[in-house]
Amino acid sequence: MAALTAGYNGGLLAVLVAALPALWGYWQHGAVAGWYLPDMESLLWHFAALVQVAVVALLAIPIPWIAALAAWGVGRWRARANRSRPG
Repeated sequence: MAALTAGYNGGLLAVLVAALPALWGYWQHGAVAGWYLPDMESLLWHFAALVQVAVVALLAIPIPWIAALAAWGVGRWRARANRSRPG
């Protein structure tokens, strides 16, 4: 359960960090396009950040389950190794 919680916390942190350029873009230019086009470099950073947030959010759903399953397997393996150890 700790691996699952840590995985989701890490995913949330990654989404928040990836969203910073998008939030900066919203602060500079607003959420709706007006009659002017913003600077293309900042627009590229803004769009790339939005795509990155979507990808990280989608990956943050299954990866903690994989990590929790791996942690469970390692725990079982260690318990079995400790039981079979002589002494």
